[in-house]
Amino acid sequence: MNIKPVIVEVLLVAAVAGLAFMTLNPYEMPMGTFFTILIALIVLFGIFATFVWREKGKDEREEMLIHRSDRVAFLAGASVLLVAIVVEAVTMHMTNHWVLGAFTTMVIAKSVAYIYYQSRN
Repeated sequence: MNIKPVIVEVLLVAAVAGLAFMTLNPYEMPMGTFFTILIALIVLFGIFATFVWREKGKDEREEMLIHRSDRVAFLAGASVLLVAIVVEAVTMHMTNHWVLGAFTTMVIAKSVAYIYYQSRN
C-alpha cells in the first residue's frame, strides 16, 4: 500500500470536516469569511468526490474493501439522517426538509443504482 495517497486522503477528510464544523455558527464570523469557508468546503469536497469516484482496486480483495467501505459510509450517513428525522419528530419540531430530502435521495439512489447495475450484468 502506498502511504502517500492515504496521507493526502486523511488530510483532505480532516480539512473537509474542519471546515464543515466551522459553519455551525455563522454568526460568530464575518460574512466574507463564512462564504470563503463555504467555497473552500465545496472545492475540497469536490476533490474528495473525485478521489472516491476514481477509486479502483488492484485485485478482488481491494475491490471488496472498497465495496464494504462504501456500504458502511452509506449506512452511516443514512443512519445519522434518520436519527435527525426521529429527534425532530419526537421533540415536536418541524422536520427539516433538507434532511428528509437527503435521506430519501440516498435511499432512492442506492436502490436505483443497484437495479441499474444488476440489469447491466
